[in-house]
Amino acid sequence: MALENPKNYGPYASLASAPQIPVVINTLELNEDNYDEHFFGVLNILRDGIELPEVQNQMRIQVMFSDGVVLRLSVFDYWFNLIFWTIPIETKQFVSSKYLFFFEAGITKKAIKSYIDNLFVRSFRTKIDFMRMNNIIDDTMHKLKYINEFAMYLANTVNFKDTLDLMRMYPEFNQSVHADLSDVPMEDVKARGMEYANLQIRYIKNSNHCLRDSFIAQEAINPKQFKEVQANIGPKPNGTGGIFPYIINNSFINGGVSDPQSYIIESSVGRTAQILSKMNVGTSGAFARLLEINNIDTFFHPDPDFSCNTKNYEKVTIKDATWLKIYDARYYKFVKDGPTYLLDAKRDTHLIGQTLLFRSPMTCASFAHGDGICRKCYGDLYYTVRNINPGKIAAELLSSIYTQMLLSAKHLLESVIVKMEWTEGFEQLFSVNMNTIALIEDQDYTNYYMIINSEDITSADDDDETEYNEYISSFTIRYPDGNDVNFHTSNNDDMFITDDLNIVLKSKKTKFEDGYYVVPLQALKDLPIVFYFHIQNKELSRTLEKSKHIINKAAETSKYDRNSILDAFITTNIEGNINLNAVHMEVIIANQIRDKENILEKPDWEIEDCPYTILTLGSSLTNNPSITVTLEYQKHAASLVSPLSMKKRKPSRTDVFFMLQPQNYLSNTHGMVSDAYKMRDEQDDDIMKPALVFYDENGNEIG
Repeated sequence: MALENPKNYGPYASLASAPQIPVVINTLELNEDNYDEHFFGVLNILRDGIELPEVQNQMRIQVMFSDGVVLRLSVFDYWFNLIFWTIPIETKQFVSSKYLFFFEAGITKKAIKSYIDNLFVRSFRTKIDFMRMNNIIDDTMHKLKYINEFAMYLANTVNFKDTLDLMRMYPEFNQSVHADLSDVPMEDVKARGMEYANLQIRYIKNSNHCLRDSFIAQEAINPKQFKEVQANIGPKPNGTGGIFPYIINNSFINGGVSDPQSYIIESSVGRTAQILSKMNVGTSGAFARLLEINNIDTFFHPDPDFSCNTKNYEKVTIKDATWLKIYDARYYKFVKDGPTYLLDAKRDTHLIGQTLLFRSPMTCASFAHGDGICRKCYGDLYYTVRNINPGKIAAELLSSIYTQMLLSAKHLLESVIVKMEWTEGFEQLFSVNMNTIALIEDQDYTNYYMIINSEDITSADDDDETEYNEYISSFTIRYPDGNDVNFHTSNNDDMFITDDLNIVLKSKKTKFEDGYYVVPLQALKDLPIVFYFHIQNKELSRTLEKSKHIINKAAETSKYDRNSILDAFITTNIEGNINLNAVHMEVIIANQIRDKENILEKPDWEIEDCPYTILTLGSSLTNNPSITVTLEYQKHAASLVSPLSMKKRKPSRTDVFFMLQPQNYLSNTHGMVSDAYKMRDEQDDDIMKPALVFYDENGNEIG
């Protein structure tokens, strides 16, 4: 390998004969006409000599940026920057130092997205055609394909020697590989294991370990899976919403599944994932269909400069950096009569902890009037997605994440134990080990009593898998001073009564007074276990189920107003690691908000504190102002005979499936209907023909 083709190196040919002398490049001279000469000139040097010491250690490019900043870059850093300087060059901008691509933590997908978002999308989405923007991004990303030419040079092999070297050099690293978590509470085992794994990753990233580049690039290796390989396997989900009450206290390289319990639990995991995947596909798919039908008729106001006259705002507390991020590029106020600001998540970190008033699709007057969501209510993401149905993209983004995660084995097999939070004072009397509760040993329990209400004892279903079929959710402890304290978890979890406790309850040691069992704690002191409980797994299906309950379960949905339902919906998804832009969730809820007096209409948000009601997802489909949308749902027979169906005259995208000449409808690119259909819709309702018409047996229209 040698640099023998200087004619192919363009402006960088001198590096072939004098690699120690930097080539000076003034970015003012870079343009679309000579860009390829620069890009391929450096690329050809790398093609001919990437393994040469002079290329790796000596070659430097001295860059003079248009704003006067001067930097000296390696040939590798310079070539990578040339890739991303496609953006300023194709947008006719001078390459200033702000376009330097440098991320200290390493080049990752997030770093590339951040660069493009901050330096291109934010700045040009109001100035450049949407398709042209996509073409520029594609031109930029396309050049990354040339890295593949060096795949064999960049390839690495996996070995244990690098790990052993780190173990010998650093006692802390060695200790983390031999971690013993047997004394760690079960709900904390995963977090402690990740602490050890992250410690190892920090050492690996600062060494020549074979996995270094993968961890820096955040590709190829999942840290959570690495934890099981080299730190601790920990607890495993049982596939029924719980956790096996056993910790696999090894890693795969240090002991592995070396005992029968560990082997059985670990070997069952693959089958569990397949079963859950089969169960979840129907659940997520059905929910996705309902979301898409209910949001199909959402559209934008075609004028980006238009702002509706809403008098209502969504009250949102920016709880942390995640909330700040999902409200990026949104319009807000501090007070109703105050000025409007545009939120910049990168800059406005001072807003964390504050409660703000946001313009929102949920209260967009333009959307309520049938003219589409205005940009001020949607936020500046409008410029990026304005050629896309905002309802469809909201439904598809959310449901696709649910589906992807629920069908992914690596997500299904993840255990996140729901930590049980007990009434204060519980831990002074009781100890929790795995899924068992017992009295703390070597304590004097004289004059302490446990009181259980017999009416609180509930029998489990006959098909329940537990061998204990009676449980309570709370009990009372009477202290020697006569004070009674009720003990339970924050979620009122079920505590199953053991056979030993049942024997004591029915013995002469226990008094039964007015329906209450009064048991001296001294009588329970020697019991190995007093209660059992199910160890709950905060699995991803819980996020889906909780989200469904919030927006599609009458008892739950009715609890909220428009501010609290948004908070609950976003919080639930964030807890499930779904950090979707908040505006998409607002669009979904917006299509379930109706006028208090007319369930087929949206509220008039130009009236301050306008009365409204929030329907469940199912109810909003049943009561959709379009008859064809309702018929896409279920309960067809009820819909056909419902008097409300006679009043449904709103057009919908689903109408095309019932039209003889759908071209009149489809000709409108911005809104819901063509001008001809709009004119008819604006006529007096009395002279409009209903969307659904019934005829008697003689063919006469029924009025």
